[in-house]
Amino acid sequence: MIPKRVFLVLALVTLVGAFPVSAVDYWCNVGIAVPFDSCTGGPNVNVTFNSGTQRVATVDTNNVNNYTTFILRTRVCNGSGFSTHIADSPTQDGFGGDSGSSRHDSEFHASGSTLLGFRSDIGTTASLACQFTGPASTAGCVTQDWIVANDSFQFDGSTAAPNAFDVCNHPWIFDLPPYDEADAEDPGSTFADKLYVGLNRVVSTFSPRTGAGVQEACFFLTTTAYNPAMITASCGF
Repeated sequence: MIPKRVFLVLALVTLVGAFPVSAVDYWCNVGIAVPFDSCTGGPNVNVTFNSGTQRVATVDTNNVNNYTTFILRTRVCNGSGFSTHIADSPTQDGFGGDSGSSRHDSEFHASGSTLLGFRSDIGTTASLACQFTGPASTAGCVTQDWIVANDSFQFDGSTAAPNAFDVCNHPWIFDLPPYDEADAEDPGSTFADKLYVGLNRVVSTFSPRTGAGVQEACFFLTTTAYNPAMITASCGF
């Protein structure tokens, strides 16, 4: 499966109602229950760790285009432990902080039946920013969306249910383009505009913190607002 980029002239497409389509949306898929990887080798997402049911990927939000929203869509069956982890720094292993790679070390992760979000070291030290319940699928399978934008995070625990989103807005969580915060621990901006995703484990491959349940994931980058119908049409689930 080849990574897809959409180049469309029309501003509206009708699928499940009409929704706006960006000319530069990018997405790719990683399969775990049925192994495949359409991300590696593409311009924006690369799987950097692949072992058993565990994956770690790097997402570049500012390669080719300044993507302002990143959505991680996952299919989770009987999720447990650290099933999903999204971080600002490649050495993060949950519960705030990293190994000094970047002061941008905000992270959100499942921890059993709890969803925890930590602010970055920018301004002060990392600390708990938000906490929600029920991020994992404890019975059967669900499709979930993890939505990251500048200073903002949203979580939809089941795209098939009309449930309210968990929302966390904080000035010191994720910094997406335009990248405008100096980083004393990353003066060369090596990690600027990058996000790191752990599937069935935390991002840091030196950490023993793992989880289970993610069967498939789709990485979706856009310059427009979050639209679940567009993601479903693109990602295929």
